[in-house]
Amino acid sequence: MNVLEITEGKAREYAHQLVDFFGFEDRIIDNMLTPAERRLFYRLEQKGLLSSRREETTLPNGNPWRIHYWRLERKTILSFAEQSSVEQPSGPTPEDASCGDIYEALSKEMWSARESHHL
Repeated sequence: MNVLEITEGKAREYAHQLVDFFGFEDRIIDNMLTPAERRLFYRLEQKGLLSSRREETTLPNGNPWRIHYWRLERKTILSFAEQSSVEQPSGPTPEDASCGDIYEALSKEMWSARESHHL
């Protein structure tokens, strides 16, 4: 989100796309990408989050064969993640709250409304 200067929603969308493509692997072959996905990958490459590589081999018939693939730059990604977690506000988050705290925060009116629905 911070690296690409995009909204959190868009960053999550991109992150889901990357997980869908890479899964547990570090690299994928380029030929499975659409042009729009490839543009995103080039953008991520400019920021250092992905890198591209090309391998060449010769087929048995003598023709050259090129394989273009994308690689996740895990160290760079983790570095950016650590930086952004340091920049986050240090106040409590909903994930940090215990169940007891949540229930204690409810007003008496909310408890009364809830009770009347179950009668």
